[in-house]
Amino acid sequence: SAAWLKSFLSNPAAGQHYGEKNQMPAYAKRMTSSEMDLLVRWLTGDYVETKVEPYAARPMPPVAR
Repeated sequence: SAAWLKSFLSNPAAGQHYGEKNQMPAYAKRMTSSEMDLLVRWLTGDYVETKVEPYAARPMPPVAR
């Protein structure tokens, strides 16, 4: 679930996750709450897909000289 994933990413060393065997860094202090929510939504597929034109297909802007 999203709640479990957020808990895991925030503190993987918690007893319900890896406990003392943990080697993964905690991300609670490395990102804001909003960033964490966005990451969890992306990892769980909870987002609206958008159509993005492939970068290679985009026209190059004119070069100023």
